[in-house]
Amino acid sequence: MARRGSVLIGAVVGALATMLLGGIAWAAIPNTPGGVIQGCYDSGGNVKVIEALPCPPKYTPFQWNQQGPSGTNGTNGTNGTSVTSASEPAGANCTDGGSKFTASNGVTYACNGAAGLPGSGSLAGYEQAVVTGPALSPGSHEAVAAACPAGKKVLGGGWGPTAGGVRDWQIFQSAPNGDTVWLVDAKNIADVDGSIKVYAVCAS
Repeated sequence: MARRGSVLIGAVVGALATMLLGGIAWAAIPNTPGGVIQGCYDSGGNVKVIEALPCPPKYTPFQWNQQGPSGTNGTNGTNGTSVTSASEPAGANCTDGGSKFTASNGVTYACNGAAGLPGSGSLAGYEQAVVTGPALSPGSHEAVAAACPAGKKVLGGGWGPTAGGVRDWQIFQSAPNGDTVWLVDAKNIADVDGSIKVYAVCAS
């Protein structure tokens, strides 16, 4: 009995070594049901891989599986933390109110910010000052200023042609000049005389 077991072990080891060294390709193993490989060995340790039993004369059958046994299942992960939320009234936790979040590991708060200060209201003394510049011949230019009334400051300004279009004019400057004046320096590039209007936006 011990002799047969030694021969069987030697046959299996010899078969595996032969496969790994290229004597028998893995692709040549028969595709038997369940992945079980049928083999036969003789007293000299020679192995034959067969499609199905029986073995040839003077050979003893044995089997092994291409696929190893399944591993054990891994342990389950821990459950996630459940969080609930609720509105938090103004008080010790949140001066201006907010939200309360409760979980198994504690309570946290997300508080509202403090209310902003009220706005100062609309601008006082809003007004537009408009000045029409002199007529300029083609190729000439001049600075035209629109000044705010006394006690008011310029917030912005602009210009526009009294006739024709903006393409008839080349603007060198359109900007505040001090705190109370909007200044536009324009050149007439049209073929006829023309003039512009200058606007100053003013407030107290």
